[in-house]
Amino acid sequence: LVLCYTLNRQSISGAVAVSASADAQRRGPDGQPSLRIWPLASRVELAEKERLEAARAEARRAFVPYLRHLTRAERNVYWGEMEVLYQPYYAYEEVLATVADQPGQTLSVLSAMEAVARRLAGNFERQSPELSRNDRDEIVSRYRRPGIGTTGKPLFFLSYPAAERSLAGELVRGLREAGLDVWWDDDIELGADLEAVSDNSLSRSAALLVLVGDRLAARQLMELERADQSRPIIPILTPGTSYDTLDPRLQSRKGLPLETPESLQSVVSGLVQLSERLVPVGAEIDLEDPQKGRWGGQAERSGRRLEATVREISDGWFEATIRVVRTAGAPLNGDVVFYLHPSFAETAHAVAPSGGIAELSVRCWGAFTVGATTDTGAVQLELDLSINPSFPELFRLR
Repeated sequence: LVLCYTLNRQSISGAVAVSASADAQRRGPDGQPSLRIWPLASRVELAEKERLEAARAEARRAFVPYLRHLTRAERNVYWGEMEVLYQPYYAYEEVLATVADQPGQTLSVLSAMEAVARRLAGNFERQSPELSRNDRDEIVSRYRRPGIGTTGKPLFFLSYPAAERSLAGELVRGLREAGLDVWWDDDIELGADLEAVSDNSLSRSAALLVLVGDRLAARQLMELERADQSRPIIPILTPGTSYDTLDPRLQSRKGLPLETPESLQSVVSGLVQLSERLVPVGAEIDLEDPQKGRWGGQAERSGRRLEATVREISDGWFEATIRVVRTAGAPLNGDVVFYLHPSFAETAHAVAPSGGIAELSVRCWGAFTVGATTDTGAVQLELDLSINPSFPELFRLR
């Protein structure tokens, strides 16, 4: 049993209690212990020398009963090497020390893990091959938090079969002329690592566009496998392609048909509308109000208006009635989808309109921004409930 703990009283006492319980449960009928326990101090900070030495001494005294499987001389060596120093780098990413650390550095997380392995395995010797600097840098780059496209807008990644390269180029030009940020492999510089650059761009993308020909190419299958499945994946169907023949992961995704050269503009328009409500990967968002700015910031457009009323139903508890109203043009087409704050159990509600109005009532304790899409996603609306002076002050301030 390897017990990781930090050098504060609560952590030490808790680890000792776990040791005592585990040791007692694993005693044989004759009282002999059958479990080896290895205490491992972690996140050790060297800055406070006096306090560090006092905490080390406290831990050493507390764990004496559970290191009986070592001799006194072995225990002295043990306490000198079984520590993991605090490394701020590892507080923010999940990259493995076998990749991020250089072998042979005595104060690294990797060296500490190798010390643990030697204790557990006896005659442990490092078995994994050393990585080249380029390989190490490339792997570490996969764990970095992705950034934003060059325009500051959501980045689209275009996956396409080689046979449709000409059509892919036309699509990229159309999207860029519309002001969208789109990546395809023609952007890769000569001599660059194709797979590394492609993977990096895929990790930064807010949506994956899959141009579908007769079948998915091997590279497209790999890109689909590596894509973040929580982000939009949009199949774009070339002439002669149907949903029936798509990869199962694409059959469940709503896509766009690219049947004729004239339909290119329709595809571009659909992706422009989608981009308006995508949050760029790595972009700063309002953590208190994450729908803010995602839906274009306008409460009224294209003959549709998003509005709300709020009433207090008990002390500090409110009911917000949110509605989309047709103000001009054609009747509302399809369900209206309302997007609420993530503190609600359900954040998206589809409501069928009736009499030119779609209405949703929710109970809440404070204001938030509501997003709404109408006419099968063609119109996006946004309303910040905190800025209406007619709403109760307590509601607006929360």
